[in-house]
Amino acid sequence: MKMKESRFGRTNKIVNISGFTVIAAAWLLVASLNLFQKDRPEISEAEQRALAGFPEVNISTVVDGSAFRGIDNFVTDTFFMRDFLVKSQQKFSVLYGLDLITGDSGRIAYIPPAATGRQDEAGQIVTPDASGESPGSGGGFPEEAVPTFSEAGQLPETDYLKNGVLIYKNAAYSMADYYEAGARQFVAVAEQYADAFPHTRIIILPAPLSAMLLDGNEFKGALLDQRQSLLEIQAMCEATADSSTAVAETPGDLSAGSSPDTIRPAIGPKVRFVFVFDELWAHRGEYIYFYSDHHWTARGAYYAYRCFAGAAGFQPAGISSMKETIIGEPFVGGLYTFTGDERIKAFRDTLYAYFPVKPHTMKVYDKDWNIMEFGSSILTFGSNYSNFIAGDNPLTVINVPDNPEGLSILVIKDSYGNAMVPFLTEHYNTIYVVDPRHGSIKLREYFKNIPLTDILFLNHLNLNSTTSWVQTLQNLLAE
Repeated sequence: MKMKESRFGRTNKIVNISGFTVIAAAWLLVASLNLFQKDRPEISEAEQRALAGFPEVNISTVVDGSAFRGIDNFVTDTFFMRDFLVKSQQKFSVLYGLDLITGDSGRIAYIPPAATGRQDEAGQIVTPDASGESPGSGGGFPEEAVPTFSEAGQLPETDYLKNGVLIYKNAAYSMADYYEAGARQFVAVAEQYADAFPHTRIIILPAPLSAMLLDGNEFKGALLDQRQSLLEIQAMCEATADSSTAVAETPGDLSAGSSPDTIRPAIGPKVRFVFVFDELWAHRGEYIYFYSDHHWTARGAYYAYRCFAGAAGFQPAGISSMKETIIGEPFVGGLYTFTGDERIKAFRDTLYAYFPVKPHTMKVYDKDWNIMEFGSSILTFGSNYSNFIAGDNPLTVINVPDNPEGLSILVIKDSYGNAMVPFLTEHYNTIYVVDPRHGSIKLREYFKNIPLTDILFLNHLNLNSTTSWVQTLQNLLAE
């Protein structure tokens, strides 16, 4: 005898069907939006990197499986509302696992902003003009504007390391940390690179963090003296003895295309140091650090490049010879994403770029070693720090046909390196850029048959005394 279905059973079935219909409709809606996006993103503002493009599909890529991996990366990278979801995750991440920043003073200043732009010594708002210059002597702040201090609070990560963010007047500043023992480890690893690449110059260029702009006023003594820390690292580098028998270089020979075998000095330090603090300090009234982001601007990176070029024996290119361009609209940088502080959201930055004179091409390898190709080391779509060399990626290779073939450089960097790398196209034929935070590469194996003129460690100061970063650099040398 057929049993009559109960009212409860019919209700349960209706609920199941309704639930399935709603889920299926939502899935179809998201799938349709993802499939038929009008303007697929090419760059991630949240992650500050170029997104994967649609791969080349042919018999070879289908057989080896790279086409399917590329399609998977393309769909994942350009998923509908992906950047919004990533930014949301980053905001939530600041609610747990945060460091307590105390430093020597145990205090941190939070001053509500009054207007956009930094103030000069006369108390006037300083904003970049159309040329990228900041009017006035700038850099300092009114002595009478004494901040009130509160106890150090919980602060989020900035650029790989847990670090402090100081909001003062009309900008956010990244504070620096330094530990002598860690710096000695860093220099010791740099010496290991010198031994592993005996015909290559090893150069260290630590970038000061933006809190350097507050040095010399009421914050003096409350913040790390970055200049003194850099001088200590410089002294460590100068103490490294070079027992190489290579021919001593003549300054300026590199521009003429000297052999890499001639660029290592017979007497001198194994590890060279590029001191950039004083050059940046001399231009502190200009727009050299972003207001809402923890990086330096292209102009700040240019002054660091000028120091590097002089130390490496090159004639630095003049910034006036490069095409100055404002890319995109004003933007809010990464410090807002990391902190979620609404005051930082009020700070607007402008992306100035200085395009190198010499034509060049760039290949970017993503985390799955798919290749993206660009016609320049500066991207012109979007508007944020990832426009420089397409952001942070495991490996980037830039080729400059007009430069001597014998000149090549490996830049091992964090994101501070991004804005400076384009300036290196003025001198090197091939520029290899490795960001070990985003992928692993065995340097000895990769460069076994590729002669390198220089290896440049280019990162912000905090990493120069951080054990985890030192270990990461050591891992790159593993056989």
